[in-house]
Amino acid sequence: GGSKPFKDLALGLAARGVAVLRFEKRRKQHGPKIEVASFKLDEESVDDAVAAVDLLATEPAVDPTRIFVLGHSLGATFAPRIGARSKRVAGIAMLAGTTRSLPDVMLEQMRYIDGLDGKTSPEEKAAEEEVVRAQKRIRELQKGADPKPGEIILGAGAEYWIEMGKYDPIETLKTFEGRVFLAQGQRDYQVSEADFQTLSRAVAGRPRVVAKLYPDLNHLFVKGSGKSTPDEY
Repeated sequence: GGSKPFKDLALGLAARGVAVLRFEKRRKQHGPKIEVASFKLDEESVDDAVAAVDLLATEPAVDPTRIFVLGHSLGATFAPRIGARSKRVAGIAMLAGTTRSLPDVMLEQMRYIDGLDGKTSPEEKAAEEEVVRAQKRIRELQKGADPKPGEIILGAGAEYWIEMGKYDPIETLKTFEGRVFLAQGQRDYQVSEADFQTLSRAVAGRPRVVAKLYPDLNHLFVKGSGKSTPDEY
C-alpha cells in the first residue's frame, strides 16, 4: 500500500551515517520466471541476504565487521538462519518475526480480517476451510508423507513446506552469537505479541540483546490507534 517501511528505515539510518542495501525479494522481482513447485526455502530470502552481506563487505565505505541484517515479518523469521549461514553478520534485527507455523498464522490473520465486520460470509468461510485443509496436508508432508509431483500448497511447493518444518527460528536464534534487536508493534494483527514474547524469552539475560514492544505501532511499524485493519496500510 502507501506504507514504505523499508524506505523509511533506510533513509533514517542513512541520515545517521549507516549505509543501507535494500533489495527486492526474488519472488517479487522475478515471479513469472520462478518454478513455484521447486522453489526452495533458502531461495525465499536467505541466499540473497547472504549474497548482499558478502557484497557489502567489499564496499570500501563499509566496515565489514559491522554488517547487520534486518528482516521484517517472514524476513525476520529467517534472520537467525541468515546469521547462521553467514560468518560476516555482526547482528540481526527481527521486526515482527513469527515463531509459529505459517499456515497457523495465515488462518489467524484471515479470521481476524473476516471478523472485522462482525460476520463471516460463505466465501470467507470457504477460504478459511481451504487453509485448514492445506494445514493438514502440510503437517502430513512434514511428518514424512510423499509429495505429489508438482504439488503446490498455499502458493509454495511441497519441498518448501518440508524444509520449513525442519527450521526452528527459536533454537537457531539461541545459537546466534551476534547482537540481536527484537521489535514488535502491539497493534499488529498479522504477527502476535505472543511471538515477540517467545523470542524475547529465548534470548533473555543475554548481553547485546534489545527487545522492544511498541504499543501504538501496527505490523508495518506505523503509528495508529484502536484496532488495526488492512485499510490502515
